Amino acid sequence: MDEDIKLLVWKKVRSVDELDDSMFRKDACGALIMWGKFGEK
Repeated sequence: MDEDIKLLVWKKVRSVDELDDSMFRKDACGALIMWGKFGEK
């Protein structure tokens, strides 16, 4: 995944109050996403 696209998508998902939002976010379904694993299959 292109890093620019990855960053654009990352900015659209929700941050999690208890976690560092530069490392963890939640998608629209509430699934936790980790930046380091984001975009992997």
